[in-house]
Amino acid sequence: MDEEQKYLFDLFGFIVMRDVLTQEQILKLRSTIRGGTEQFPPVPQSEGPLHWDVIWRDLLDLPVVSELLECLIGNPNLLKARKEKYEVPLPTFRLDHINVHTHVQKGFEGGRLHGGWNGTANQNATEEYNGSSWTAGGALGTARRRLAGAGIQTSAVAFGGYVSADSALSELYDGSSWSEVADLPVAKRQFATAGTSTAGLASGGRIGPGPTVATVDQWDGSSWTAAPSLNTARRYLQGWGSSTSAL
Repeated sequence: MDEEQKYLFDLFGFIVMRDVLTQEQILKLRSTIRGGTEQFPPVPQSEGPLHWDVIWRDLLDLPVVSELLECLIGNPNLLKARKEKYEVPLPTFRLDHINVHTHVQKGFEGGRLHGGWNGTANQNATEEYNGSSWTAGGALGTARRRLAGAGIQTSAVAFGGYVSADSALSELYDGSSWSEVADLPVAKRQFATAGTSTAGLASGGRIGPGPTVATVDQWDGSSWTAAPSLNTARRYLQGWGSSTSAL
């Protein structure tokens, strides 16, 4: 990422990138857009477009785009360490809940990018990162997927998600184990979070099987209260910041 690109991104918040796809890739996308899905379990194309063909998954890791993402949201110190260890280092940034670069192997036939689901069952596993490696932490009390959380490794809160239906469950982590705390006002999933284990936000999302919502719930460490709603209802969004200054 050159200085001009950094300046334009800081100024406007986006970068226009040209010739990211080759003509061959464009033709492949057009020819497979109506093809069968490899998603497991099978889903309608309208729900799983990234799993129609390998070319669609390739869009998650386009070399030119990945290079810029590494500059914008990657970890330069970790990247330096990986370059010293590997001929082709793994990226240090994450895509949604799972780093797609480290969770697939040659011949991968598709799967959900969201954590908490292994294709057959919800998961309750917790993993802790120390800057160089992952170790198992205490398991969630209730296995689920499409949940979210806030906080740090020794003090975190996880809430919402999907069990066999949308969940309102909230659980607090003390660095070794999870304990159940006050539920969200409404069971939902696919929402954005910001804040800490004592002052967090759950913004937007979906109340299944119903609508996408704009509602925002605020966590104070022991209970949830309603906060001002988002201007636009949406799901699969992301959030950053604190409970009093968030994006």
